Amino acid sequence: MTQVLVVARTPSVRDLLRQAVQESGLSAETTENYESAAAAIEKEPPTLVLAENPPDDQTMEQLHKTLRARAPVTPLIVFLTELNSAVALKRMTEGAYDCLCPPLAPGDFLASAKRAVSRVGRRLLTSEPITPSTWWRQPVTYISLGVLVFVGLLGLGLFGLWAPPFQIYKLATEHPVGLAGDKNSLWVADWSQQNLTALRVQGDYVSILEVHRMPDSQPVAVALAPYYIYTASADGRLRRHRREEPATVVASVPAPDAVPSGLAWDGEALWSCDSDTGKIYEYDARLGVKNSFASPAAKPVGLAWHKGALWVADGQNNVLWKMTRTGAEWKKEGPFPLDVFAHNRELKLSGFSIWKDKAWIVSESGGVLVQHRFREK
Repeated sequence: MTQVLVVARTPSVRDLLRQAVQESGLSAETTENYESAAAAIEKEPPTLVLAENPPDDQTMEQLHKTLRARAPVTPLIVFLTELNSAVALKRMTEGAYDCLCPPLAPGDFLASAKRAVSRVGRRLLTSEPITPSTWWRQPVTYISLGVLVFVGLLGLGLFGLWAPPFQIYKLATEHPVGLAGDKNSLWVADWSQQNLTALRVQGDYVSILEVHRMPDSQPVAVALAPYYIYTASADGRLRRHRREEPATVVASVPAPDAVPSGLAWDGEALWSCDSDTGKIYEYDARLGVKNSFASPAAKPVGLAWHKGALWVADGQNNVLWKMTRTGAEWKKEGPFPLDVFAHNRELKLSGFSIWKDKAWIVSESGGVLVQHRFREK
């Protein structure tokens, strides 16, 4: 079985990619065009495909369709001839696991390749390990590195005193308006592209895990339950989808009001809010309303259930409200301002969730995801 199939029209790029693969200790088969690549994939699916950036979206779509139909466990990595984050995010949305750009070191390629195949439960076995250069093992290097680490840690300590409590990530999706998190990923709803995108956030980077198209609805909110995914759509309906196949609808009901704008799962029941009426609703197992009350937000655009409290995002004033139940009554606390909007006035709170003890926000204006330090008081 071929370990890595290299697809590149440009001879110099083809040679560069083949060399990176071989120097990383893997076997490579090369092809000059995407038609012959499709034939090679159908004949003997490789472990990984490393392709020069396709010349157009149609070619990228055809390559992705071939992999899904003939080699569903073969990931795709796209090589860009120059750094272009917009193109990279677009290709990852269209099915690529990762995008690489020059300079392409064998170690960088191998790290990305191993991550890609490990996601589908496969392994890449190299013929020989890639070891660091000998200068790393010189005694003077350890001394120099020790000094650099000390200075770096000192600088980080000082930086922490004034570093902003938020981090902004640019998204490939154009109109992110809904947000929810599970154990390993964040799910973003885009009403314009009609999809749900699962994201992995690691440090300063966001990578796309999977994209689920929803041709029959325009999701504006999303909530995750153990066996189901719930969405609210711009057509004013609430839907329950199978967790394994989010596009498969197993229940669909009209929302209580015309503009559902946020969903949350509390571990037992589904909650929603409406940005027009400002009301919050609690649902039973059949998605029937069993409780409703007025929201403290002027325009609720997101909900999150966190440690026994219901949090409401106000899209008009860019603040959060906390609501706790005491018997039959609800106690409200807030508003809680978010520093990111004081520093970035062009952003607007469009969706909200709490994930891993941090507040996560999407802004439709700017198409960004924001990680924000969570303050409960």
